[in-house]
Amino acid sequence: MDNPGQQKSVSVVQRVIGAVMVLFSAPCVVAAIHDIVTVAKNFNGALMMGVFFSIIMMMGIGLFAAGVKKKKKAEQSHGLNERAERAVLQKIYTLGGEVTVPQLAAHSHLSTKGAQKFLQALEKDGLASSYVSSEGAIIYNVHHSDGSIDADDEVFLGLDDVEQQSQSQEAAATVGHPHHEG
Repeated sequence: MDNPGQQKSVSVVQRVIGAVMVLFSAPCVVAAIHDIVTVAKNFNGALMMGVFFSIIMMMGIGLFAAGVKKKKKAEQSHGLNERAERAVLQKIYTLGGEVTVPQLAAHSHLSTKGAQKFLQALEKDGLASSYVSSEGAIIYNVHHSDGSIDADDEVFLGLDDVEQQSQSQEAAATVGHPHHEG
């Protein structure tokens, strides 16, 4: 499940179900403990009830914790699904593999904040490196192998045709970046 939106939805469901399990089982555990401590007539039944509802309560706590963890993971993500990420990467490759945050925002559907998060996530994952230009701009060099594009991404990227994309790749390759070996 790559989509952060889906992760957040699943997270909410997990947290709600976990909370309901804990709220339902906690009074039962307390009642079972009361019966065990006061040595009720049905001690074995109280013990089994206590164990059963303690397991349910632990499962609820675990489910709630998993939901919290999934929520944090979704929030740390750069917020793009796999197809959108591929399209943004392809856009970067058509720009020569080196971009600034404003360039990426101008040439993609990302906001400047989204572009910054995306590029920082790539750098954190070792898929890009950054350096400061002589003008003081942070330039991200996104590592790639072939920069290929498929037909589905053409529409998503807004490219008129594959020929336009390949021409811009050829132009970028002839410029020759010091960080790339062609």
